[in-house]
Amino acid sequence: MGSFTPDSTMEKLSSIISANVSIVREYLHSSSYPEPSFDRESPSTTLPAAAPENIRVARQALIEASLKLQQLATGPSEFLPNLAVGVSCVSRIKVLQYYSLCGI
Repeated sequence: MGSFTPDSTMEKLSSIISANVSIVREYLHSSSYPEPSFDRESPSTTLPAAAPENIRVARQALIEASLKLQQLATGPSEFLPNLAVGVSCVSRIKVLQYYSLCGI
């Protein structure tokens, strides 16, 4: 078993994620833009087009830290095969969009 230290890489990443979620969430709330969700009716974009640069930077930091945390949590033996599946799914969706199939 690995040892837990307060300043571990995973702990630092979770702090980055938490801080940037707060920044993005506060902006969404103050601008009356809905928070991201898995609901079918949720917006297709996370931020409105008029979002300020500092909010876009916070979102990008959130995305990058989330990906790094996922990589650490899964390790290369799990992450790489899942990444390949994700790329395959995106390719299939692009084909469906290109041919206007399934209302996508």
